Amino acid sequence: MKILLTGGTGFIGSRVTKLLKQRGVGFSLAVYEDDPELPILAREYDVVQVNLLEEKSRSNLLRTVKPDVLIHLAWYTEPNNFWQSTLNYDWLQASLDIFRKFAEYGGKRCIMTGTCAEYDWSEGGCFIEDQTPLAPATFYGIAKDALRRACQGYAIVSDISFLWCRLFWPYGPGEPEGRLFSSLKKDWDEGKTAICRAGNLKRDYMHVDDIAEALVAAVFAQQEGVINIASGKSVALGDLARQLAGSVGKQGLLQIGQVETGPGNPEEIFADVTRLRQISGKIESGNE
Repeated sequence: MKILLTGGTGFIGSRVTKLLKQRGVGFSLAVYEDDPELPILAREYDVVQVNLLEEKSRSNLLRTVKPDVLIHLAWYTEPNNFWQSTLNYDWLQASLDIFRKFAEYGGKRCIMTGTCAEYDWSEGGCFIEDQTPLAPATFYGIAKDALRRACQGYAIVSDISFLWCRLFWPYGPGEPEGRLFSSLKKDWDEGKTAICRAGNLKRDYMHVDDIAEALVAAVFAQQEGVINIASGKSVALGDLARQLAGSVGKQGLLQIGQVETGPGNPEEIFADVTRLRQISGKIESGNE
């Protein structure tokens, strides 16, 4: 079985890369041709240089590897900016082409990642894959939802096993600057008081290592369609911030604020993880 992994150097993807290697799974790692870490990665993995936003480069990648399994994680995810960036359109086009070429070269199973931002956030609560309405409010969510719809349809007519993994809120060491935990830590490292402005919001956070475990499990599972990748429970952002402050001894350098809730910004969001438990057993979300 030949596996191709895109986005394998990112926050989540780097964990997937290491996990596949630890488990002795053979795979090819698609790496941006100008990635400064490319020489190091090439010593550890079967690396294929590529620019996924260029058609010729994508064609060469799929023609060279001819994977049986595709794990497509690559996307534009710069914190804050990605929600409405026009680059979402570029990645939508590129991802559609990658999937088509994967099918043309004999691909059999594809794992792609979506987002909880595909769901309708007007009411919040528990989000269930085939029951909660879809109504993305950001360009990012719209682009992801469009990709899922197109690839699911293509998979049916091409006899490809397709699984769409909707990620909720990942966290953990090494997360990009601009996210909740990295922002708090940055202020503390600079001796500043860190502010958690939305302490009353309850969201479904899952440790990045657990997300990687779930994605790798998904590769070898039989499930198709859509699956939530989350912890299955909500926690107040203020409580998370307090836990982090306590773990690094910064309780005195933390302020918790509150934001107004309502349609589009509900007090609570969490995932139903019944399907996830079917492929990965007990979901652990308490990693430190």
